[in-house]
This record gives sequence, C-alpha cells and structure tokens, in this order.
Amino acid sequence: MIKPLLLIFNILIILIIKAIFGGVEITHTFPNQVNSGSRFTVRFTINKGEIDRYARLTIELPNGFKATPRETHGGQFSFEEQKAIIHWFNLPYDEVLEVAMNIEVAPPISGEFTITGSFRYIDNNKIQEKAITPHKMKVVQVEGVTDLLASQRYKYGDITLKPIDCIRQKPYMNEDNEIVVNLLVSKADLTSFGKIEEQIPRGYRAVANKTKGAIFQVTGRTVKFLWMELPKDPSDKLFIVSYKLIQTEDFPNQAFIINGTFSYSKDDRTYTINIAERNVDLNAFEADMLQTVELSKEEQLAEMEKEKKNRKVDVLSDEGTFTGTKGVATSDQISKILSEEKTFEETLTPEELARYKKLAEAKKTQTEVTPQRDQIAGEIKRPEIANVSLPDRGVTYRVQIAASHKLVRKDYFKRFNIHEPVQVELHEGWHKYTVGNFTIYKDARDHRNKIWATTPITDAFVCAYNNGVRITVQEALMIANQQWFK
Repeated sequence: MIKPLLLIFNILIILIIKAIFGGVEITHTFPNQVNSGSRFTVRFTINKGEIDRYARLTIELPNGFKATPRETHGGQFSFEEQKAIIHWFNLPYDEVLEVAMNIEVAPPISGEFTITGSFRYIDNNKIQEKAITPHKMKVVQVEGVTDLLASQRYKYGDITLKPIDCIRQKPYMNEDNEIVVNLLVSKADLTSFGKIEEQIPRGYRAVANKTKGAIFQVTGRTVKFLWMELPKDPSDKLFIVSYKLIQTEDFPNQAFIINGTFSYSKDDRTYTINIAERNVDLNAFEADMLQTVELSKEEQLAEMEKEKKNRKVDVLSDEGTFTGTKGVATSDQISKILSEEKTFEETLTPEELARYKKLAEAKKTQTEVTPQRDQIAGEIKRPEIANVSLPDRGVTYRVQIAASHKLVRKDYFKRFNIHEPVQVELHEGWHKYTVGNFTIYKDARDHRNKIWATTPITDAFVCAYNNGVRITVQEALMIANQQWFK
C-alpha cells in the first residue's frame, strides 16, 4: 500500500515542478533492436508549451542509417551529413507537437550504435537547446538473408552501377548545336511507377529525344520522364532515355549544371536516388558489355562512406546563386529573425490593440495590480491555422486555396466564404493553405469546382500527396492508377 502511495506522491511532485518551472520536454520511440536491411518509424513528442518562433529538431544518425520524412507538423525536413532535421521558422501554436520520420538501416550494418539529437528553439529572445537523451540501439545481421541491391554491382568501363541506379552521360553538343543529355536507367525487376526529374540551367529549352514509353514533361526549368509502369521486357532491365537542350538566352556567368533524381515505387513505398554524372559514352552502350561483381560487407561500408563524403549540392537558384542546404536555417538567418522580432503589442492591429488596452485596464481594476502582459496576450491570442495532418500512407488529394510567406489568422478565409477547416503546410518557403482530404481525384476535383462556384477564389486547384509528401497530380494519378477529370 505504501509503495503505490509513494509512486503517486512522486508523480504529483513531478507535475507540480513541471507546472512551476515549465520547460521543453521531448520523448521518442526508438526501438532497442532492429534487423539490418529493415525499416522502422520513430516518433517524437515535443512538449513545447507556448514557444512559437524558430525551432529545429536534429537527430544524428550513424553511417549506414538513412532518414526520410513521415509527419513533420508543418516543418521542413532535410537529411544531410547523417543529420535528419525538421525545422520551423514559426512553430505551430499547438503546445504538443508530434512528428515522425522513417529510418532505413542498410543491409551490411550490424553492431551497437548510439543515436543523439537536440531541439533548438528561441525563447525570451535567446536561442535555447534541449538535448535528447542518447539512445543505444543494436542492429542484428539476419542470417540467410541476401540483399542483391546492396551487394551486387555492374561494371561498365570505368563506372559502377547498382542494380537500381541512374547515371547521366556528360552532356555534349551535336552537329546542330543542341546539347544532348543521355540517361542510363538500371531498374532491376521494377515494373511499377518511375520518374526522372532534372533541373536544367537557365536559358535553355528542353525537347524529348528518347522516352522509352514515358510521359515527357517540361515545367519551367524542370524536366520529367514519368512512367505509370516501367518497361517490363526482360531486355529493359537497363535502358536509355534522352532529351536535348536548345539555348534560348545567354547567361555568361552561369555554370552549366544539371541536377536530377530517379524515383521509383517498390513494396508500396517510393524511393528517390540522386543521378550521378559520368564521363561515359552511352550512345555505344550495350547491355552485354556489363560485368557483374559482388561486393563484400567491408566494400559496401567503404562505398557508403565514400558516397557520404562526396555528397554535395550544386543546384542554382533562380537568382543564380546557392545559399546553403535547403531546409536548414543558418545562424545569420536566426540572427535576422531575432533582430526583426516585434513585441506583442507591435504585432496587433489597431482594433486588437484597443481591445488589449481595454483588457489591461479591466484586469488592473479587478486585481489592483499590474497584470502580466503574457496573461493578457493569452486572452487575445489570435486563432491559428491547424497544421496539415496527412495520412501515413498512400495517395491523397487536397484543394489549395492560397499561399503566403506569412501565417494568417484562422478566420481569415471566412471572408471568402470558406467555413470548413483550413490547414497549412510549409512547402518551398511558402505557407500553403488547403482544404479537404480525398483519396479519389474526382472527389477533390468536385470540391475544387464547388469552391470556384461558391466563393470568390477562382484560382483554387487540386494538389496531391504520396505518403504525406507533395507530388504532382499527374504522378499521383499514375501511382494510384486513377483517371483524370477536367
């Protein structure tokens, strides 16, 4: 009887201390043991209280581990140099955030590893940091399980290909002064969705050359090859697609750089790999010129370490400069945020300021003491837009009704006759506001038409997601094998 009473007493003491002193608390669901070559989801619960400015969750993973986003609660995700980062320029108003990421463990990995991390945030105009308790995890090598995607390689001249891979021949100019871009795809036994996406330099127009049954799309400086089903013929385990670049405008100081990725679907999951550029002649390529080799576990680990060291970002922004890794705020940016931060009173509209002063006077009369500004701020706190909460898996559609660089009030859209829940996500530097949640494209299309007919918002459009990540509607239709409706 005494032990339960002591337990209850200790819990009460902890709750009282927490209520008095507050503070950020973080818990996670890292497993104690996993198998090599496996994939698991880890969830983080961040009890952040009232802080609502810049914050960054950083998880440092050992070599051979890879993280992808699952639920970011409106934050931006990046994974570079073995660091999985979710950052928010403005935290959601929710006192408790729940985010999640998928972790993949490469097949050759085994042993005991320690995972560390931290949560950095701004409170009282100071950058604070809360360390995450280090977690020890054991990775067990599963006997009798072979992963050809990890151990098998193809040799073609001086280059090495994985069974699922994509390389780009160094672009060259043909006799018509067109720049030819050849891409070699190694797809193993994949037969479902596939996509090549490349960002081309400014001042060029892209035209298709060889598509291998893909839909060829060009949007701005983005070139895409889309397959609802990758080529199925056994002879097409490796195939070549290509496009040509025709110069339309001269940018003399621009470096000629193409950056691309190859995405594919396997076991109902979408994977993306970077396209490497190689000095090889793909015009003379024949599949029977390949040699097959097997890598030892040590060679696989050495290869992963080499890939990590050689990883770099060469993407040029529209201004012709690259300022850093996407999704990671620099210390200069944080300083700028701090220097531009306004007081609570300065953020109020004239009407809200008048109400604020009225509340202050009322509280002063009632309590005969000067009220705490934060207490009044809590009463006048502006309603927020709920952060997007997309389904864990599968293709879904929403209707985007607006986009802005700054968050707006939750009731802002009522003036446009939008009375359903409005959700927001931070995407490509914009707060994008969406309504609805549909698994069938036609239902989303109908909802968009309803918004066109019943509100002054005439530029609403359908947007699509795959496992919570934004993709184009065309890609979603191909993955879900659904029909497009005008």
